[in-house]
Amino acid sequence: MASAAAASTDERQQLLIPRPNDDDDSQDECQLPQDSFAKSDHVSLFVMLAFVVITKTIGSSLYAAAVYSVEYNINCGHYLPNSTASSPMQCRSDDANAEFFTIETWRNHLGMLVGLLTAVPYGLAADRFSRRNLLALSIGGILISMAGEIIVCLFPNVFPLRLVWLAILFTLIGGGPLIFSALVFAIASDVSSDARRVIVFFLIEALTIMAAFLSQPLYKAMANRNPWLAVYMGLAMTCISTIFVLFLPATRDVASLTDLDSQNESIPRNADPVCVFTKLYRQGRNAAKRMVSIGRLVTRENKRLGLLLLGAFLFYMSHYSPVLTVFYLIRRLNWTLSDANLVSVVKLWTKMAVVAVVLPTTSLILNRLRYNPAAKDLWLARGIILAVVAGLVFMGFSNGRAMIIMGTVLLSPDSAFIPVARSLLVLFNGGQHTGLLFALVAAMQSLSLLVGLPFLLWLFKVGSHWGSVWYGLPFFVSAILTALAGGSVANFRGRHSEAEGEREEPGGV
Repeated sequence: MASAAAASTDERQQLLIPRPNDDDDSQDECQLPQDSFAKSDHVSLFVMLAFVVITKTIGSSLYAAAVYSVEYNINCGHYLPNSTASSPMQCRSDDANAEFFTIETWRNHLGMLVGLLTAVPYGLAADRFSRRNLLALSIGGILISMAGEIIVCLFPNVFPLRLVWLAILFTLIGGGPLIFSALVFAIASDVSSDARRVIVFFLIEALTIMAAFLSQPLYKAMANRNPWLAVYMGLAMTCISTIFVLFLPATRDVASLTDLDSQNESIPRNADPVCVFTKLYRQGRNAAKRMVSIGRLVTRENKRLGLLLLGAFLFYMSHYSPVLTVFYLIRRLNWTLSDANLVSVVKLWTKMAVVAVVLPTTSLILNRLRYNPAAKDLWLARGIILAVVAGLVFMGFSNGRAMIIMGTVLLSPDSAFIPVARSLLVLFNGGQHTGLLFALVAAMQSLSLLVGLPFLLWLFKVGSHWGSVWYGLPFFVSAILTALAGGSVANFRGRHSEAEGEREEPGGV
């Protein structure tokens, strides 16, 4: 009883103490203190950030759905000139469908590769320069990519449709959607307290879900008239999000720019070329040293960071479960496509309720019970993982509507793990290198998306060959991967020795 009471007390004590800043951290982390923000500044920042998230999500969702329809119609028209097909499987040419599948597959792969290649550079930049300006740059790169794709679609007789791959490469400017998301969370983290950071992250995720939901009826209304109307509306909404970014209050901009002016050697306009190359080489070498330092940090010095990143990768492998659910319901339970889509609607509403209401309320209750921020976030992460694992198992064994609905409800918090992981990364690293750590989470998401869908679809084919009982094989494997992600979090402990700054026990995490 005494040991149990002591463990319970430890859960509520301060888990981490501020880490003393070394020289590198002082150069990279120059954010404005939270005390310098008045209450009105906090409100204005979160309001403007909400507008950025909503307009960008609606714009991207409208554009993606509409341009998919336009490109499908163009591709089908190349093989069947009199066809007006605008959705999958309506084109009566197998060659056209195979070509479009190839275009979309490589397009998605290129988008994920861009996220992988740009995560570390933009993460380093986010910790040294203006996050607000980098956010505007990210949206700018997305806009250029949209414009390039629109040009290809406007002149299908001039440009081959495969040139949309080149348009995707324009997201190298700014890093693309996942780097945009990382920057949004980094800006929100700058002005959030440790106790309320995860609540802010949940609300940002809820805004993203809500905006994606609102874009669906907007797209249907516009697409019924002309898909191009939705394309241009998506482009316009994305432009509007850029305007909102410019009105974001500074979180660390002033401090970082002032600090860099005093620490970095500027390159004169008329400098000797040898001097220019020498200074560029020196700056590149310093960047390489920082990358090596971060690699050592997440693999050796603070293994919890590496385990959290690994957990994010494993957990995100089940991100494509909605796609698999549609295939699964049609093949195993003989549902119609409309019935299968109804399950997606149920999951959307339950996800909104869980992410916007249930999880933030739970976090507030744990705050009232005096759980320290790290212990509270760990319990939230464990609860999310348990629910998702149970939901995947229910889906794998389901043989009727009741089990399908139960599994769908249990899967509703699946999008909440990444926000919790981001909050834990900030806490476990003492608030240092926030931009880079969030960008590394984006890299893990990109890698999961790159290998996840082909892997799970392959499992679905294997299960189909083994018999109807094995149709749920992808869900069982996803449950195992998610449980492994949970294992990386479940091993974390809120030890009293950490609160006093003592060394951890050998082998501890």
